[in-house]
Amino acid sequence: MKIPPDVGLYLMDKSPPVRIDLKTLVASKQGGLSSKLSAGLIKKKVIGSLVGANARSRISATPATLYLRIAEPNKIEELVLVLMERGQKTRELEFAADKEGKASLKVESLQQFDPQEVGARLYKITVPKLQKGEYLFYLIGSADPGKGIQGKGYDFGVD
Repeated sequence: MKIPPDVGLYLMDKSPPVRIDLKTLVASKQGGLSSKLSAGLIKKKVIGSLVGANARSRISATPATLYLRIAEPNKIEELVLVLMERGQKTRELEFAADKEGKASLKVESLQQFDPQEVGARLYKITVPKLQKGEYLFYLIGSADPGKGIQGKGYDFGVD
């Protein structure tokens, strides 16, 4: 099966391949009582959210294989797989922010995956057995907090 030339993440279990579009995580909540009472000594929480309780793209079984055609200047090393928390109307990813407001991903949300370069800017990505839930391939460095953007990534769900 041929991988389309367009940048994106492709689910290959169907013909033709299903393209997973890049989504933007919007900042939805910040702070909390503990960060106010601690005079900044405790990191405050920042929540990035995606619209909808479920991703449109679904994987029925893992391990699964996807293909990523990555855009310049991104590198595969800047891609992490994270488990998102499902809400009633959104999917959320929690970040910790330091005093300067720089957000970092929570270690507990990180998942393993195995990328292999198979062509120019094209990677075969194998995800191991994942629990049922909502996931995001998050692009590190894609956030723009000044515009309320917590980052970008490719979302999918495991049934």
